[in-house]
Amino acid sequence: MNDKAKHFWASAAITIVVLIIFAVIPHAYMWGYDKAIALFCGVIAGVAKELVWDKWWGRGVPEFNDFLFSLWGAFAAMFAWAIVETIVLAIL
Repeated sequence: MNDKAKHFWASAAITIVVLIIFAVIPHAYMWGYDKAIALFCGVIAGVAKELVWDKWWGRGVPEFNDFLFSLWGAFAAMFAWAIVETIVLAIL
């Protein structure tokens, strides 16, 4: 798998996992804040990987494009979740 694809899917997975955690917690619907927090977690994971792991610890090469793919993965996952959530709520 391409390095950029790994960044995209890892960030998307982190965002989805956080959204699932908020979905299974009773009474945790926070009027959209759950999506913002999940998006924040996905983006921060990408930033932390590039800054901490690659730059500060020197275990990789920090690239801005890697961060962009992490950002896009988090946004794509959050928007996919919002679309599915809207469809499910419209059916119910």
